[in-house]
Amino acid sequence: MMVIGLAPDYHPTMSRTDNDSVSAVESWTSQAFSFSGICFAVFAGLWGAFALGAMESRVLQDTVGPIGWTAAFVGLLGVARELDGVWSRRVAGAFASLGLVGASVTAVGNLLELTGVVDTLPAFVDALQALLLAGIVLGFLAVAVGVVRASGSSTRLALLLAAPPLVFLVNVVRVASLGSTTPTWGPFVLATCQAIALLGIGYVLRVQAEPAAALEQGASQTTE
Repeated sequence: MMVIGLAPDYHPTMSRTDNDSVSAVESWTSQAFSFSGICFAVFAGLWGAFALGAMESRVLQDTVGPIGWTAAFVGLLGVARELDGVWSRRVAGAFASLGLVGASVTAVGNLLELTGVVDTLPAFVDALQALLLAGIVLGFLAVAVGVVRASGSSTRLALLLAAPPLVFLVNVVRVASLGSTTPTWGPFVLATCQAIALLGIGYVLRVQAEPAAALEQGASQTTE
């Protein structure tokens, strides 16, 4: 299992099928964060082009960003389910789920607008973006705290999980005080920071899963 902290109902004599299922979850969790990081790398590149005047429309980056957050929340749910304690898992999972709903609705809505299917998004889509904002701040921080409190926790993973909401809050302050595109290089720099953090989370999860996977494989071969 991921070296985050074993849940209370974890049992060391899981069957081979159970081990395979856990390995599959760990795999898509790290892959979801890696995909999210790639999306934000593209997102940063698009904002870089916008800052240089090579792109006038912001609809494309407004679509790529929510897609990246959707993938990140999928990965976050995978981490949340491994936390110690029922309440830690429930609280972190609830906030991550809210973020997933908000991100996916925003991504689909912006994609429909980008492809010309709709000219103007319904008002409820903007309202649901509040779920995305809550998920970014509360979801990531709840999971980060849960990782810190878990037995056998990873400080590096917790710090990386705390980075996306902190970068997001810096962006909120920037937009509120200076405007959405001031300074012009601001969105590019902040998006690059998000990409690095999300790719880092995916990498750490993948590295942490490798020793456990090796031990599980050895145990299964011994029992055969």
